[in-house]
Amino acid sequence: TAEKTPNTLAQIETIDFLSHTLTKDECLAKYASTAESKLLYNSFAEYGLFPTSSAYCFAEAVKQIKEGAAEVVIYNEYFGAIVGRYANRIKNATYTYNGEEIKLTVNENANHIHGGKGGFHNIIWDVTYETENTITFETMQADGTEGFPGNLKMKLIYTFTDDNILKMELYANCDKDTIFNPTNHSYFNLNLPNPDANLQYLKIESNKYTPFDKELIPTGEICTTPEILDFTEFKRIRTGIAMMKDVHDLDLSNGYDHNFIISN
Repeated sequence: TAEKTPNTLAQIETIDFLSHTLTKDECLAKYASTAESKLLYNSFAEYGLFPTSSAYCFAEAVKQIKEGAAEVVIYNEYFGAIVGRYANRIKNATYTYNGEEIKLTVNENANHIHGGKGGFHNIIWDVTYETENTITFETMQADGTEGFPGNLKMKLIYTFTDDNILKMELYANCDKDTIFNPTNHSYFNLNLPNPDANLQYLKIESNKYTPFDKELIPTGEICTTPEILDFTEFKRIRTGIAMMKDVHDLDLSNGYDHNFIISN
């Protein structure tokens, strides 16, 4: 194969960022300073509110460009985003409320996941308030989006406290009855520069979880956590991974991908 010629951002017209095409100038304005080597790791993107993944994705785009890529595609749809209206999966993309069957869009096998293509991760959120340590975003999701009823107005507040805690508050109001089960889909490695998050210690105030089927949809059962899923005391995340085939759920999900029922 021919040797790749390093490119610069100036030679790339568009970057497909999280399945959303941005022009070179938009990408620079949203995710980096004019110097391509200086990334805004503490910035928040108005598009889908990606507080932790935007810098990573831009860094990956710069890497591909410098390696000579003619086109740059970064597809990381949910990582770091605000997800909803309904995080996780809804079987057969259908639910019933007050005797009415609500049919949603299908976007994973025969099921609905994470609010669909028109979910919160694919919405432009407006900045409505900002101080040195807090920022407020607001948006509205229209009635019928991905099948969900009602115009849903939302406000999301990120705050860095004096104790260096990142606090997220999400408020919502809808003009029709609707299910609402959002989440923040960020991932954090608290042990940098070690890249293996499984070496970190985890504690979860929970001794119950919801088993799931082969499509990772909860069966409706509520079970006591087996030893491998027991994080009531601090232990390394990788503890028990080698024995995952002894637990049906861990084998299906190829690791930890479970709903824990918080004790309080």
